[in-house]
Amino acid sequence: MLVVLPFAHRNNRRVFQRALLQQKHAVRWNTQSNTTASSSFTDPVLVWASTNREVAQTCLQRPPEGNVVVQPPTCSQPQPQPPSSSITMSSFEDYWNWRRWDFSTAESGDETFYAQNLTTSVLSDPANIGFLLLPAISISGLSTTRATTGVQRGTIYDDYNSSSSFSDNNKERRSLHLCCLGARSEASLPTEYWKEILLMANETLGWTHVDLTMDFIGPEVVARPRPVRHSCSLTQGTVTLRWLYRGKFHEFLNKLPEKDLQQYSSDGDDTINTTTGINRTFLCWDAFVLFNPGIGHQNLQDDWKPTLDFLLSTETRRRPLLLTAHSRLDAQRDGMVLTQYLLDKAPLYQKNPWACRITHEDPFDASHMVRSNYCYHVIPY
Repeated sequence: MLVVLPFAHRNNRRVFQRALLQQKHAVRWNTQSNTTASSSFTDPVLVWASTNREVAQTCLQRPPEGNVVVQPPTCSQPQPQPPSSSITMSSFEDYWNWRRWDFSTAESGDETFYAQNLTTSVLSDPANIGFLLLPAISISGLSTTRATTGVQRGTIYDDYNSSSSFSDNNKERRSLHLCCLGARSEASLPTEYWKEILLMANETLGWTHVDLTMDFIGPEVVARPRPVRHSCSLTQGTVTLRWLYRGKFHEFLNKLPEKDLQQYSSDGDDTINTTTGINRTFLCWDAFVLFNPGIGHQNLQDDWKPTLDFLLSTETRRRPLLLTAHSRLDAQRDGMVLTQYLLDKAPLYQKNPWACRITHEDPFDASHMVRSNYCYHVIPY
């Protein structure tokens, strides 16, 4: 039974329902097999949330954007800080403290623990981009180039014209364009949580006036006719979400007319790869994100191969690529696949401080416990 909330709290209800429904969609490969199995495990966080809905919903409320700690906690004599301060951001605890996230409705230490872990279900994906991928983009210089050269960005659908290029003519703004491949639950995360990336970029990299566009492509993406755009007053930035295509990335590219491929080229190179029919340059995106893709799982490996052939081909100029995995086993399988493309260095997945802290049981292996974004690996530019 769902709790009916006032209109003002409808977004919180959506987020709360999303967190509870993640139990069903925790493992990407569940729906790829004809075998049926049921899970007998439910994380205590979800048990608590289902019986304390009002407290859980309140704790999921995003604090005001200006409600941040601008001084390091250890600084006894507060001094003016630049946009990128010396506050250490190495865990959710650091981030909650900096953002002054409100868990006051939790009446005990256990409730606070559960409430905090519940928020990681909506903060994990933005934090992975803000703290793991953006530094790689910063080192590459891709976003700066796009902001200062005024490159004309190609568009696939006329409906997206104004959203994909609205900042390109303003040379004082930083345009950042990401593509999330194989998107699932992350495509339903409310825009307000993606706006946290702008605060992260401001705090750790000193970036302001960032126009961030997130494109979602995947078999479970529900395409929408119009993008959604929100602004962040503190950083003078914007976030635009675009649900581009319900299907596989390589299918999406192969369906594009040649003129769109040329427009989507980052440097105007109209050379077409005759093997794949895909432009040899990396289109318009500054970086790619694959959240828990399962590229090494037996039920998904063949589906991912054409996309990986494009993303990691030696003939294609690379963009930074962030990959996460559900578990060490998942990371090992994915790493074996990546090794086929990155022969010079075997990919080393690391334990992720920005992983979701809600645990799920693999319905096909009761001994295999998984968490969204448990491990990560960044392939630099």
